[in-house]
Amino acid sequence: MRRVRFLIALTLSVVIGGNSLAVPPASAGPAKKDVETIVSRLQEYYLDQGDEIRIANGIYLGRMSEALQYAESMAADGSWSDVDYTDTTSSANGAVWSAYIALYRMVAMAQAYREPTANGYRDPAVLSALERALRYWDSADPTNKNWWETEIGESIAMGRISLFVGDVLSQDALDVALRHNTGKLDPVGANGAWRTTNYLFEALATSNGENLRAGLDTMVRTVTPDNSGAVREAVQPDASFWAHGAQLYSEGYGMILFVNVALWADAARGTRFAFSRDNLDTIANYIVNGTRWMIRGEIGMLYLGYRPPKTIDGVTSHSSEFIEPLTKMIRTDPLYASAYRALLDSIHGKTTSNGLAGNKYFWRSEFSSHLRDDYGIFTRLNSSRTVGSEYRSTFRPEIGNEIVWNSAGATAIQVNNHEYSDLGPAFDWFHYPGVTAPYVKEQTLGSTGNGGAFTGGVSDGTYGASVHSLDRAATKGNKSYYYFDDEMVALGSGITSAADAAVHTTVNQASAKDNASVDGKPVPAGTDSVAVDHPSWAYNDEVGYVFPTEQRVHVSNKAQTGSWLDADPVSRDAFTLYVDHGVKPDDAGYEYVVLPAKTPEQVKAYAADPAVEVLRNDTEVQAVRHAGLRRTMATFYRAGRLDLGAGRSLEVSQPSIVILNESGDTPLVSVANPNLPGLVVRVTLTDVTKAAHGSFALGDGANLGRTVTAELVPIRPGDRSDYTASTSAADGKAAFAGDGNEATAWHSVGDGTAWLSKELESGSFLTGVSVAWGDDAATRYLLQTSLDGKTWTDRRFVRDGTGGRVDLEMAPTPATYVRLLMIDSTGRRGYSVKEFGTVTSINRALGKPVTASGSSGGTPGNVTDGSMSTRWSANSSDTAWVQVDLGAAQRIRAVRLWWEASYAKQYAIRVSDDGQTWRDAFVTSGAGSDGGTDLVTVDETARYVRMQSQQRSTSHYGVSLWEMELFEDDRVTDAPPASAGRENLALHRPISADSTYNATLASANANDGNPVTRWASERQAAPYTTERWLQVDLEETRSVSQVIVTWEAATSNDYRIEASVNGQDWTVLARVQKTSGELRNVVDVGRSEARYVRVAGLPATQYGLSIFEFEVYGGYTLRCHATPFRVAPNSTAVATGTISPRDPDDEVGVESLDENVVSIAGTPRVDADGRIDVDLTTGSSGSTSLLFTHTKGDEYVLCPVTFTVTTSKLERLVKRANTLESERYTPSSWRPLLPALEAAKATLRSTDLTQPQADAAATALAEAIIALHHRAGHS
Repeated sequence: MRRVRFLIALTLSVVIGGNSLAVPPASAGPAKKDVETIVSRLQEYYLDQGDEIRIANGIYLGRMSEALQYAESMAADGSWSDVDYTDTTSSANGAVWSAYIALYRMVAMAQAYREPTANGYRDPAVLSALERALRYWDSADPTNKNWWETEIGESIAMGRISLFVGDVLSQDALDVALRHNTGKLDPVGANGAWRTTNYLFEALATSNGENLRAGLDTMVRTVTPDNSGAVREAVQPDASFWAHGAQLYSEGYGMILFVNVALWADAARGTRFAFSRDNLDTIANYIVNGTRWMIRGEIGMLYLGYRPPKTIDGVTSHSSEFIEPLTKMIRTDPLYASAYRALLDSIHGKTTSNGLAGNKYFWRSEFSSHLRDDYGIFTRLNSSRTVGSEYRSTFRPEIGNEIVWNSAGATAIQVNNHEYSDLGPAFDWFHYPGVTAPYVKEQTLGSTGNGGAFTGGVSDGTYGASVHSLDRAATKGNKSYYYFDDEMVALGSGITSAADAAVHTTVNQASAKDNASVDGKPVPAGTDSVAVDHPSWAYNDEVGYVFPTEQRVHVSNKAQTGSWLDADPVSRDAFTLYVDHGVKPDDAGYEYVVLPAKTPEQVKAYAADPAVEVLRNDTEVQAVRHAGLRRTMATFYRAGRLDLGAGRSLEVSQPSIVILNESGDTPLVSVANPNLPGLVVRVTLTDVTKAAHGSFALGDGANLGRTVTAELVPIRPGDRSDYTASTSAADGKAAFAGDGNEATAWHSVGDGTAWLSKELESGSFLTGVSVAWGDDAATRYLLQTSLDGKTWTDRRFVRDGTGGRVDLEMAPTPATYVRLLMIDSTGRRGYSVKEFGTVTSINRALGKPVTASGSSGGTPGNVTDGSMSTRWSANSSDTAWVQVDLGAAQRIRAVRLWWEASYAKQYAIRVSDDGQTWRDAFVTSGAGSDGGTDLVTVDETARYVRMQSQQRSTSHYGVSLWEMELFEDDRVTDAPPASAGRENLALHRPISADSTYNATLASANANDGNPVTRWASERQAAPYTTERWLQVDLEETRSVSQVIVTWEAATSNDYRIEASVNGQDWTVLARVQKTSGELRNVVDVGRSEARYVRVAGLPATQYGLSIFEFEVYGGYTLRCHATPFRVAPNSTAVATGTISPRDPDDEVGVESLDENVVSIAGTPRVDADGRIDVDLTTGSSGSTSLLFTHTKGDEYVLCPVTFTVTTSKLERLVKRANTLESERYTPSSWRPLLPALEAAKATLRSTDLTQPQADAAATALAEAIIALHHRAGHS
C-alpha cells in the first residue's frame, strides 16, 4: 500500500554508506553514534532469531540461507513467478497472503546481507536483486482485504529492510521502503506498538533524532494505564491488559506489547535516547505489578493448552515467549532487575516460585492470583461486564469449543507448574477445574460471556476471595473461592439448570500420578468416573482435597486422548475429581478445600481437624472462618447479617464481598462490590456489649470492583444511622433528623459552618428535599449531593432562609448522599433541624444481571453499570434485544433508555415472570423513537425486563445503549425538567450546522441537555481544510458572557467562538487553541450582545467535528484561580479569583467555611479587570473551602483550600532509591524496598497530599534503604 511521505531534511547531514541521512543538528556526533548503537542492537536481535524470518505470527516464508536462491530465481523486473501479487487473501487464522512470500524473501535478503555466516553476506548481487524486488513491489502495490497485512505486516517488512540495508540501498529503492512503511505514532494496544515500531524503523533509517524520541515515548504509552474506565484496548488500572473489548489479554496481545517495549528499551539502553526512570517504572508496573502475578513457571490460564506451546531457549511452555523481553529488562532496568529475574527463573524452571507471595485481585479483568512460596492458585472469572472468551481458531465440532468455560471460575492449582501442561491437548475442555457447567461438548462460537453481574473479588494483599455468579448455558449458581495460607475453600450454592446435560462441578483435572488416592486408598489407573460417597479427603501429585460435608464425589484416573489442530492425537493420564449435580438440578451445592504443597499425611490430618469452618453456604450468604488467622471471609449476595457465633455478628448494608481481620487490636475490614458503581457499604461488627462500624465508599468507572480497606470505629450498639453531621449536641443527635418525629431535632454544637448529611439507597435519583427547621434555622445554606461522600456538587444556594418548612424540587439527580451545608443561622446559636427528608426514585436495574441476543462491541452488562462511558452494541440485526434480571418480581412504572447514536427506531419493552413467556408493556407507535433518551411510562410487575428492537435507525450498525434504567415509581417522569439556577440560553433553541454526518447525529443533539447525544459534521480525508461550524439561535438578543463546548473525540484544536445579532455579520468573541485531549472547554467571552452564537474551526481529524453539548450563558461568571488554593500553615496568604464581566460598582463577598483552618483578613479587593484578591490568615492543619459570592447577582463559587506540603526529603529519598541496583542486595533485605519506593512515588503524585502522609512515606522509604544488605561480593 502506497503512502505519500514528505521528508524534511535537517540542517546537518552526514554521509553513511553513500546515502545522505539526516541527523539531529544538536550534538550531531554523539547522536549519530547513539543511532548506530540502536541500529546495531536491533540488527543483532533479528539476526539472533535464526534462519527463519519472522514477521506475522506463525508464518514462515523466508530464510536467510536461501537469499542467493531468491536473487537467482527473480525475474528481471524484480518479481517472482510463484508469487501472486494480486492476491488479497487474509493471513488471519492460518491462511497465507501470497504477496507475503515476496516480503519475507526481501527481508531475508536484507538480513543475509548483514549476516557474516549467510550466503549473500555483503554480496552486490543480493543487494541489486533486493532493489529490483522493491521497485516491482512499488509498481504492483499489492493490496489485501485485511487491513493488518498492508498497514502493519507490509510496514514491518519494509521497516526491517530499511533497518538492515537502508544505508546501502539506492535512493529510489530506499524511498520505496520508506513509502510503503505506514508506521505512525500510535499508543493503543498491540497494533499501536507495531505501528510505532514501524515509525521507529523509519526514524532510524533517516537518523531523525526528534522522531526517534517521539517514537520511544509513544512506545511507553502503549503500556501506560488507561484510567478512564471506558472499554479500550489498553493496560488497565489494575495492571492487566484488555484487547478486543473488555477482555483479559495480558498473555496474548499484552505479551506482544511487552516484547515490543522491552526491545526498544534495551536497544536505547545507555544512549541519549534511553528510557527515563518514569518510563521504566511504567513498564515495571505493567509486568512486575501485573503480568508477573499471572505466571508461575507457566501462565495460570488453563485455556492456553488448546494450542501447542512454543519452545524458546530450551523451555517449552506458553510462558516461554516472555523469556526474551524479561532478559532485556534485566539488563536495562537495574532497579527492577531482581523482580524480572525472579519471573524469568520461574519460567526457566530454576525455581517454582516467581518471587511473589501474597494475593492480588485484578478488579478490571476479573482474575485472582494467590501466591505462596510453595504454590500458586489462579482463578479466572467472567461477569456480564467482560468478555469471557472469543473463539479464533478452526472449529472442530467433534472437540467442541475448548475455551468456552475457561473464565467461569477456572482455577489453576500449581505446585510444580506442570500439572496441566503435561496433559497438553488431552485436557478435557469441559472439566475445567473450579467450574460448574453442563457436561457437554459445547458448540457455541464467537465471543461468549456470563450473565452474572455479581462476579468479582476482594483482596487485602495477603488473603482474598473470588465470587462467580454463574448465569450461562441455562445454568445458574453462586460460587465463592476463599484463599488462605495453606488452603483454598470453594463453596457453591443455588445451582439450578434447565440444560439437558448433567451439571458437574470440577474440583480438579490434572496429570495423574502414582499417589492418586481417596481416603488413603489408591485410585488405580483406568478408574473412570467412579462415585465415592462421603469421602473425607483425596490426593494426587502434590495437592490434597478435603470435603467438609457429606457429598458424593466422582473420581477418574484414566488415559485421555486429544490433539491440537492439524496434529496427531496424544494420550495422557488424567486425574479428575468432580461433583455430579445431575440433570436439571434445583438448589444444589458443594463444599471442598484444596491443600496445595502438602503430603498425604498432612491432608489426612487436616481432614480430621480442619483449620477453616464453613459458617454459611446458601443463596444469600457464603462465609468461612479461619480461627487460627482470626479472619472471616464472606460473600453477601444481598444486604444482611452473618452470625459469627458466641453472640457476635457481621452485618452489611449492601451486597458485598468482605474480609474481616481481627488479628490486631482494631477490626480491619476489606470490602468490594463488583457491580454497583459508587456504592456505600456500611459494615457493623456487633458483640454482646460492644460494636464497631465503618462506611466504605466504593469506586465506580475504572475503580468499580476495587477493594477498599479501613478499620472499624467503635460505636454503641444500635447507634448506626443514615444521618451524620459535622457536630451533634448531646441531646440532638443526627438520627433525630430522620426519625419522623418533629418533637425531636438535630442540634449542632456552636455557631459557624455546620453540615447535616443523609445517605441514600444505591441507585437513587434525588427529585426533592424537605427540611423542617427547628428554632435555629439557617439563613444561608447550600444543598449538595455526592456519589462518594467526598466530592460534593452544589444543587441550591439559599441566601434568605427564614426557617419553617422548606420543600425543594429538582431534576432527577443521581446521588448517594445529600447534605445541608449551613453558613449562617437565625439565632447565632448553631442550627437545629427537626426533619430532613428526601424524595427519590430508585433505578432497580443498577448492577443487575444482563443478557442479550448478541454483541458486536461492549458487553451487555454495560447497560446496568451506571456509567455513561460504557455501552452495549448489538449485532447488526433489527431484532436484537437486551434484558435485565431483577432477581425477583418488582413493580415497574418507568423505563429510561439512554441511546447511543445508533438506536432502535421501533422497539418494544417486554416483561416476563420466568424469562420464557413475554408480554408487551410498551410498543413504539407512529414514527417511533428519535434516539437520545427515551423515558417510557409502564405499569407492570415482573422479574425480567427486555428492550426488544424491531427496527434500527441505521442499517450500518446494531442498536447501542449506554444505560437501561428501571423505576418502580413515576417520579422520574413527573419531575421538573431542569434544576433551578443558572440558565443555559442555548438549551432547546433552534440550532443549525454547516453539515451533518447522518440523521442520528443531528445538530439538535448538541443543545438537548442530554450528555450522551451528539452532533457530528461531515468527514474529510486529510488535509482537513474545510471549516465546520455549529450555531444556535437564542431567538432574541441576549447578553452572553460564557460558552461551554463539550467535545467528542472529533474535535478542533484551534477554533473560534463567534456572535452575531443578525446571523450574517459575525464578531469573534474568543479564539481557543488546545490539545485533542481537552474535551470540555469553558470559554469566558466578556459581556456581549448576541442573538446567534457559533463555534467554528478546522477539524483535527478525518472525522470532522462532533459536539455533545453547546451551552451559552449570560450574566456573570465567578471563578477561583486555583482548585485548590494551597497555603502555608500558620502564615498569611492571598486567594484570588475573577468576576466577569466586571461592573464598576461590583462587590464580592468571601468567607471561610472553617475559621480554624483559614480566616479572612480584611475586605476582598476587585480591580478593573475583575480580579479578586482576599487576604487570608492560616491555621496549622485541616482543609476547608472559601465561599465567593456576588452581591449583585446569584453567582457563587466554593474554592477548596489545602495546606502546602513539604516533600523535599521524600523527593531526595526517591531520587536516591532510583539509583539502586536490586541484584546487588540480598533478596530478603531488598523485598521491602520496592513497595516502599512505589508507595513514595504514589504519595508524590497524590493531588490531596497531607504533610503526615509525606512524612510517613519518607520514613518508610528511609527505613527500607537503611535495612539493605549487600550480597556477597557486591559491597
